[in-house]
Amino acid sequence: MIRALLDLGTVSASAAVARLLTFVASLFLARTLGVADFGAFTVAYTLIVVLGQVTGSLDIAFVRFSSPVDDKGLIAGWIGAYVRPKLALAAAIVLSAPWLAPLLAGTAFGKPQLAIPLAFGFVAGGFFNLCTASQAYFQSRRRLGGYAMY
Repeated sequence: MIRALLDLGTVSASAAVARLLTFVASLFLARTLGVADFGAFTVAYTLIVVLGQVTGSLDIAFVRFSSPVDDKGLIAGWIGAYVRPKLALAAAIVLSAPWLAPLLAGTAFGKPQLAIPLAFGFVAGGFFNLCTASQAYFQSRRRLGGYAMY
């Protein structure tokens, strides 16, 4: 029980530190960049965060259902069923960047110069989506499935 609480504390603390660093970085960038440049950064950053969380419910389901399992064959099956859709979605997000970013920049925002920050947001969001898999795997192996929420 104490091990589970320490692991939960580790995950929570790392999430808190990451959010704090993000906040500090955004304050620094707001003061360093001008209004227009910070706006472009914010659009790209928002895209990264949103696309990174597209498969969030898949992460939670993996943690919840694979945590109590000790059978290595079953765990391998769970990992395969979990990783394939994440890889497919991340690839779709990254590969859509070259045509979707200019389309959004021109039609939704009316600012073609936002195409590069938006393309960066798509690519980084796809990779960020994959990074959440390592956190989900850690949580499942540390048996934190009871703390996973939808």
